[in-house]
Amino acid sequence: MSILPNREFAQRKGWTHQVEWLDDGRPCFVRCTSGAEADTKADNLKKLGCNVTVIDLRDALQLH
Repeated sequence: MSILPNREFAQRKGWTHQVEWLDDGRPCFVRCTSGAEADTKADNLKKLGCNVTVIDLRDALQLH
C-alpha cells in the first residue's frame, strides 16, 4: 500500500520519486527530487536487507 502525497504539494516540493519499504511491518517512505537520489536511497536500504519499492511520482500522480 502506497502513501502518496497530494499532487500539488508534491509538485511544489519538487518530488519526483518515492522509495517505500516496511520496517517491523510498518510502512516507511522517503520522497526524492530525482531518480538518482531515489536509486541511491533504495540501494542503501537493500544493503540493510529491506524489500524496497521505488515509485515514479510523475507517473503515479500524473505530474508534468
